[in-house]
This record gives sequence, C-alpha cells and structure tokens, in this order.
Amino acid sequence: MNYRDIFDIDVTLVANDFLDNYMPKANGDYIKVYLYLLRNKSERISISDVAEKLELTEGDVNRAVKYWKEQGILIDRIESDGPANENEASDTSEASEIKAREAEKEAAENHEAESNVKEPAKRGGSITREQQERLAGDDEFRQLLMIAQKYMSMIFTPREVNILGYLYDTLKLPSDVIDYLIDYCVQGGHNDIRYIEKTGLNWASQGIKSVSAAVKQTKAFDKAKEELIKKNERNSVKAARRKALNRNDTDYNALVMEQSFLRRIE
Repeated sequence: MNYRDIFDIDVTLVANDFLDNYMPKANGDYIKVYLYLLRNKSERISISDVAEKLELTEGDVNRAVKYWKEQGILIDRIESDGPANENEASDTSEASEIKAREAEKEAAENHEAESNVKEPAKRGGSITREQQERLAGDDEFRQLLMIAQKYMSMIFTPREVNILGYLYDTLKLPSDVIDYLIDYCVQGGHNDIRYIEKTGLNWASQGIKSVSAAVKQTKAFDKAKEELIKKNERNSVKAARRKALNRNDTDYNALVMEQSFLRRIE
C-alpha cells in the first residue's frame, strides 16, 4: 500500500504562553533569536551561526539569549562543552579565526565613531521589560521617537526603540542631546542606528549631558577629522613629487650615460 499523510509536515511548535505573555513585550530581534533557537533546538549551533543566519551582530544575539534566560523560558544551548573529536576541534579553530577576523572588521568600521575619545565605548545594552513599560508612558521619550524617525526617514522597529531607550533611560542622556546626536549623525551621512548608538555611548562615557557640550565635542571631532584629511592630502602630494623627482633623476642619469658613451665611440 502506497499513501501519503497530509499532516506529516515539518513544523515548529510555539507555546501559547509565549505568544500571550512574552512576545508582546519583547524586542523584535529577541523574538527572532528565540524562534530560531526553537526551530534548531536539536542542533548544535554557535552564536556566530545565529548572527549570520538572522543578519544580526553577535552582540545582538548574546543580548537576546541573556534576555530570554532572565525571563526564565530559555536554557542556553548555544555554547558547546568542547570539541568531541579532531575534526570538530578543527572546525572550532576555523570558527575562532573567522570570529577574530569579524572582530577586526567591526573594529575598523567603528573607528570613525570612536575617534577622538578618551576611553573606548562599551557595547550597548538592552532595556528591561519594566523600562519598556515605563517608556511607553513617557511623553518626552515618545516625542523623541517621533523626531528621530523623521530625521532618519524610517519607521522604527523594536530594535531601534530599544537602543534609543537604552541611551535615554539607562545612560541618562537628555532627550535634547539625543535629538542633536541623531541630527548630527544623519547630517554627516550616517543614517545607521549602530553608528548612532556607538557615538552616543562615547558621549555618555565622556559625561556629555548638554547640547552645548555635545556641540563642543562634535566641533573638535570635525576639526580633527578635517586636519587628518588635509594631512593625508599633503602626504599624497609629497609622494607624487618624490615620484616625479625620482623619475626626472633617472632620465637625467640616462642622458649623461648616453652622452658619455657617444664620446667614447667618436
């Protein structure tokens, strides 16, 4: 007998308790991570695997895992106990190298945002469920979100709201400073929430709590950046001159040698 069961399908079951009580208050990226882990709960996966698949940073994934563990509904199975054999050890070594290269790339991309800062900025954090509930009723923060979305010409996802909430409620950056921060970054061609977050973290680490202090910081940064550009341009001109001079010297030496040879054969 040959038949097919129409209900024999590959599915992932999500608990109603999660849908009713946890999903509505969670960050969108956190939900993505949870569903991906639920879908692959029988597999051995790494932080980098999840980040690559969901197009997130490893920091985003780590924060999501930490959040769900704090909620008491997730047992982290991403971290392995160690390689089971030589092949797995090789894979782990390759993964470590890839992770190191990714870290170097990210550091290079963040160099501009972290320039002219006394101390490197730390990675951003996440706001708690209590903070989310409080900020939902904060008229000043809601107004800030409206202005920020207008500046950036986009509708915020929970991820953007979470980042601005962290700068506003956890790091205590005033709303007018965050307003200026977003406007400054966008006007400078950086319409990216990660760049805005890192710049905000740097300002917080320097104790910037007023728009006047922020303006002073940005002017100093822009001046240093302009001087660096001019220095690079001067170095390029000097290099071109040295190259031309070396070429002229070579041509002159060749001419002298040619004339000396002609005199000998006359």
